[in-house]
Amino acid sequence: MKRWDKTLLMIYQVIVANIYQLIVGILLVLAMFFTCYIDIDEKTYFVVDSAGKNIISLILLMIVLCLLSRSTRIQEFCSKIESDGRLFRKCRRILLFTIFGISVFWLLATQYTPGSDQVTLQNAVSYLRDQDYSLFAIDGYLSENVHQLGYVWICYMLSFIIGSQNYVALQLLNAAGIVLFYSSLVSIGAHMKMSRVQQLAILCAGIFFFPLLMYSSFIYGNICGLAFSVAAIRKELDFFEKRKKTDLILAAASMTLAIIFKSNSLIFMIAMIILAIAESIHKRRILFLVIPVLLIVGFLIESNGIRTYFEKVSNTTLNGSSYWGYVAMGLQRAENKAPGWYNGYVYDSYVASGYNKEVQESMAKEEVRGLLKEFIMHPGDASVFFFEKTASEWNNPTFQCYNIIQWRDSRIERSDWALKFVSANGADTGTKYLDIIQFFLLTGAFFYCMLFWKERSFFVSLGLIIAFIGGFLFHLFWEAKGQYTLPYFSLLMPYAVAAYSKITALLGMVLKKQNGAGRILMKYMRQSIVLIPSLLVILICCGILFTGGRSKGLIKDTDIYYQYLEEQRE
Repeated sequence: MKRWDKTLLMIYQVIVANIYQLIVGILLVLAMFFTCYIDIDEKTYFVVDSAGKNIISLILLMIVLCLLSRSTRIQEFCSKIESDGRLFRKCRRILLFTIFGISVFWLLATQYTPGSDQVTLQNAVSYLRDQDYSLFAIDGYLSENVHQLGYVWICYMLSFIIGSQNYVALQLLNAAGIVLFYSSLVSIGAHMKMSRVQQLAILCAGIFFFPLLMYSSFIYGNICGLAFSVAAIRKELDFFEKRKKTDLILAAASMTLAIIFKSNSLIFMIAMIILAIAESIHKRRILFLVIPVLLIVGFLIESNGIRTYFEKVSNTTLNGSSYWGYVAMGLQRAENKAPGWYNGYVYDSYVASGYNKEVQESMAKEEVRGLLKEFIMHPGDASVFFFEKTASEWNNPTFQCYNIIQWRDSRIERSDWALKFVSANGADTGTKYLDIIQFFLLTGAFFYCMLFWKERSFFVSLGLIIAFIGGFLFHLFWEAKGQYTLPYFSLLMPYAVAAYSKITALLGMVLKKQNGAGRILMKYMRQSIVLIPSLLVILICCGILFTGGRSKGLIKDTDIYYQYLEEQRE
């Protein structure tokens, strides 16, 4: 490899690692000192958290991990898993089946019916079957929300097999999507040179961190969009390694399906393109550039083909509302909600424009310019806005998994445990538990780059990292919701598992007073020098947050929230 190749790739890795470290570091600080709760009305409560509790919990976790690593029986079992491929595959199947079983049990025990946009999309399928195209009229839902056409088309095609309004079948499809996601995550872990035990630990983390499992009842395209996106990255990595045409085709097909299910999956597509370009430079193989070409072709076919199909059957022209409306709304404050959350601006501006996309886009851009000007003129207010917005969508450890079902009806008379589990007090208990798990995952993910910067597997691991960065930056300005950020947060599990494994091994060396432990610690400290820029920016952000009273906004609802809980108990 030529010197310029190495230099370019080094710059690429340093930039990505520092951006990742900066984002995870900020989220870790927020998780340590603050927590966000959310009620049935989608109101976010900014509540103080206990840093002492989080640190003590982390210490206890490390003690447990160290004890497990020193157990003779555990060591023997782990050795068998590493040496016996059949045993590893059996354990993987058991854990994947457990994930699927929990999801299916949740679906059957609750049987929630869809609401809001979910029910509108399912009604659209029924209307299409009846050749009723009212939702495609200029003031119709699908005329405005053309980004939903892909999911409607999927459900419409499935309706010829399972019928329309078949909520259970669609929820089971979500459960299968969750299994595909975790299966793909494990395979990506193998590409990252994670041990078989570490790969199984990813699945265990997916069981302990349960918001994604609860989302199996959410009839929307987010779960399958995430599943096919991660499956596409998995197949891309397979293609890099084996250069099989089937992997190339499956990677492009999976990504196209992901975008059909959820248009925001474009973030993963961009990550795949960046990964392919970097890999082509790294391996000096122009063949890898076929991936971006196929991805772009698949995207064009999806975006134009489905819209053209619906335009022909409905005999209408579908332009949709401007995406700039979501950016404008993401920079506004919402009444009784956190900053950047839905406030009706997209719909209201679309109606005010006379259902004209170009006019609405002009209005939204003007609104964005005005808001950015205000932020520049009042940087203190801007920092408060973005800290609160970021906390509301990333530091709510449930990621709305309770909120999305608390107000929905059920087809059955639910059991007492199910009603208690989703009640306000049940959600409070769940949030407190997930708050600790979230802190564990962020802590592990934070140390990943420091520990693996010089590993050969680090280059391969950047695919999911780029997708995570893209999701964070996108929702920094886009409409905020916890359900939107959950897919990207879930990508951190392999990095957290890998980091804890290495930290546990290092602590074991220190406790056994083995020679070389100090030398290894110094090695990790030296290789962390490349992350100094991000660490300095994290310190600056902490200085901004904890001075001038800005952090008060992140604890302002503490008393109000506990008063709300007391009212719910009455």
